[in-house]
Amino acid sequence: MEISGIELEHITAKLNNTLAGYYVNNVYLINPNAALIRFHHSEKPDAQLVLSISKGIWLTRYDLPRTSGGIASKIRKEIPRSKIQKVTQPKGERIAVIEFKDEPNTRNVILEFFGGGNIIVTDETQVIQAVLRPLRVRHRTVKTGEKYLLPPARGTDVSTLVKEDLKPILETDLLVSRWLGRNLSLSKKYIEEILARADVNPEAQGLSLSDGDVQRLFDSLKEVEQLVISGDSEPTVVYREGVPVDAAPFMLRAYKGLETKRFGTFMEALDEVLTNEIRTEAQGTGSEGLRGRIEELQKSVEQQREAEKASLEAAEALRTFAKQLQQHVYQSMGQQKDEQVAVLRELGASEVASMKGRLTMKISGTKIETEAGGSMMKIASEIFGEAKRLEEKIIAIRAAQLRLESGLKELEDSLEEQTSEAEAEKPEIRREKAWYERYRWFKTSDGLLAIGGRDASSNSIIIRRYMEEDDIVFHAEIHGSPFFVLKGEPKTEKSIAETAQAVVAFSRAWGAGLAVADAYWMHPQQVKRQAPSGMFLAKGSFLIEGTKNYLRDIKTECAIGIADVEGNLAVMAGPPSALQRNSIVYVTLVPDKVKASDTAKKIKAELIRLLGEDASSAAYVKQMSLDDFVRSLPAGGGRIVLKGRGEQRYKPATS
Repeated sequence: MEISGIELEHITAKLNNTLAGYYVNNVYLINPNAALIRFHHSEKPDAQLVLSISKGIWLTRYDLPRTSGGIASKIRKEIPRSKIQKVTQPKGERIAVIEFKDEPNTRNVILEFFGGGNIIVTDETQVIQAVLRPLRVRHRTVKTGEKYLLPPARGTDVSTLVKEDLKPILETDLLVSRWLGRNLSLSKKYIEEILARADVNPEAQGLSLSDGDVQRLFDSLKEVEQLVISGDSEPTVVYREGVPVDAAPFMLRAYKGLETKRFGTFMEALDEVLTNEIRTEAQGTGSEGLRGRIEELQKSVEQQREAEKASLEAAEALRTFAKQLQQHVYQSMGQQKDEQVAVLRELGASEVASMKGRLTMKISGTKIETEAGGSMMKIASEIFGEAKRLEEKIIAIRAAQLRLESGLKELEDSLEEQTSEAEAEKPEIRREKAWYERYRWFKTSDGLLAIGGRDASSNSIIIRRYMEEDDIVFHAEIHGSPFFVLKGEPKTEKSIAETAQAVVAFSRAWGAGLAVADAYWMHPQQVKRQAPSGMFLAKGSFLIEGTKNYLRDIKTECAIGIADVEGNLAVMAGPPSALQRNSIVYVTLVPDKVKASDTAKKIKAELIRLLGEDASSAAYVKQMSLDDFVRSLPAGGGRIVLKGRGEQRYKPATS
């Protein structure tokens, strides 16, 4: 299935409403022709957008196989941590444009879904910064450094079409369905739907239509256009033997009698079909190398079999000839040497020649060379010797063939296993995270929720939206500290101490490499959200009034582990004592001057190792994005100083 131009109008409008204000988290490669952008928002759930030149553009709920490199790396380089501004579609074109802003820079990611497709990144002046498939055609050149130009319009845009635009159909001998397909920017399924609703025979010639037929075609076309653009009147997926194969924003007449399922939105219906297709594509790409090696081995095995057969036939022919030669000698004792050539030819040798003291001949295609002037018995012996060498060669060929066949069977078994797993394994829907997972968070040893800001924006949201009268608010005694809010009751000294340690770990004390730092807590009533007259408060900053309750010389430590969150596994970061109590496995870190990504890799690997006996949990953590671990870290890398199992036990959620 491919997304059509008219469907793209609905999709881009939905994406524009859904994604405006989101920030780029990361960009991954799904396969050489498709990428996935993960977005995050301080107030909304994370989102995943698939960009595929062969399928289209859509939001997905599923976890897809992903890697780095290719066009994904190029996109990531151009839009790191950028904010999405809008998603648009040039009128009537099978093109989507996503605009990103990272002050002062603007970047456009352009997706073309025609002529093999393309992904292009331009700057604010439309100069191409990166491109998946450079090309040069008559009307434009698409390559780095060139200005991006839209392709010439193809077909009439149905949104601007009037009845008179259909009148030329009355003068053509083309089939109605073919004429509409050539002249309108519509996919085949919608042309068939228009013809069915208009009660016009798709196999009729245009010449045979009446004005009434044209009017019904026009009315049906506008009706279908509105149903597609509205998008969510009756989103439907068609299945064939349980596999989703097509989707439409409404129930097409062609779908009647087929296996179908209703979805809440057309985007969800597209996700059901296209994600399954692109996942299959990705798995096929992963198996290509294996299939290629199998084909090479199959050719090698066949070549060895042919070589064995040829050597065997040649050896048998030589032995037969040598025996005949011996028999001739016994029967013709006293044969003169000058008659050798004639005798050899008589027995079936070809190209017999005696030159410069060497006698050469071919016996069933095998060249034999011996000393001229020797006896017939010596010639027969030389031929027997060549037959023996061929037979020894056959033994080596058979040994090599056995090795090749063994290797081939291993590869075929691997491919069969991979294919079976792919067929049995369905893409998992990404779990919907709890609201607090958008921020810094952990559960204290007493089971209370503590949440903290990641940046000025989330600091502001936590204080303005989530701080309640009975909470306690925390801040480190250092410039560049987040606010943390401890929620729930009772607020024990243990929970207060742990939240204070968290606010220190996630402050600039970590990046500065401080071994200890101070923090304080206060009541919500002491946090003033507005500055007094004449004072300015930066975003994410608040005025504190009254007594600050200090906790001194708090260790700058942070633990990161895997926790059970409502029956699902999640990454949790906080004080070591809290993680020991409320995680399945965890590691403890201290500040270190290393890259956060390197630290995240070590943490992930160590947590997987600690989960070793629990194969399913280890497998789940293995497929978690490295970004989940990077986002859990304080501002900078760290060094693992302790690792172990926590007290929590995993209880998977039941559906």
